[in-house]
Amino acid sequence: MDTSKEYVRMCDCPEIQEQWVVQEGDWATVIDPELDEGVPVMLDWTNFDPRTTLSSESVDDAKEYFKERGTWLPRQDQLQEMLDGDWFMVLERFAWHMENRLEEGAYWYSNGANTQLGSTEQSWLVFVMHEKHNKVWNGEGWI
Repeated sequence: MDTSKEYVRMCDCPEIQEQWVVQEGDWATVIDPELDEGVPVMLDWTNFDPRTTLSSESVDDAKEYFKERGTWLPRQDQLQEMLDGDWFMVLERFAWHMENRLEEGAYWYSNGANTQLGSTEQSWLVFVMHEKHNKVWNGEGWI
């Protein structure tokens, strides 16, 4: 799972964050006030002190907390679920995009800027943003 600062920046956009329905097993970053930066966490409602009983209100509070203060880092399977259509066609389009980009040196070009993708999640996120929102990553933001 990619928890790099680059992937966090890529995910921190309304097109992705507005789709988040907080669930156990999700990955997110939450700002640590002592470090003044995001700390990646996997949401796990059962990984608490066994002496503590989590009520449904506690889980709802935790979900609200992460939704308001966290940045969702979608896993590869969650990114793939965002794409519509026949799964075979989705894979075919993804493979075409990757093949064409690999021929260009594994870079995605945007207005002359190039960004090397560092993970499978980054590759799928770039593909989702292109397919669903007609946007490309320029190394600093979605355009």
